[in-house]
Amino acid sequence: KQAWEQHPTVLENMWKNPETHTPPNAESFTDFLHRVNESLLHIIKQHSNQHLLVVAHGGVIRASITNLLGIAPKDTFQMEVPYAGMTRFTVYKEPDGTFRCSLNYLNRFHGDA
Repeated sequence: KQAWEQHPTVLENMWKNPETHTPPNAESFTDFLHRVNESLLHIIKQHSNQHLLVVAHGGVIRASITNLLGIAPKDTFQMEVPYAGMTRFTVYKEPDGTFRCSLNYLNRFHGDA
């Protein structure tokens, strides 16, 4: 909340189009997407056919939605990614070594929210 009070225009621009509006002294969203994608690919390759739990913040979840499902980054900012929510993907490995993904759920909670 404090950031929105101090920098409303910067944050509003970032949420509208994160690829072209990087806050001062921050990593660009494009670089962030690339970094998250490299980590996702590593995890998928190293843990094929396994159930995994990845604990991450909302930015990583949004980047994962972009990278795994091909949804535009700006569109992921229209999805609520609350604290302590759970998002589940299923990764299907193809015979040629590529993979495809489905989103099982976004923002599921257990317990009191």
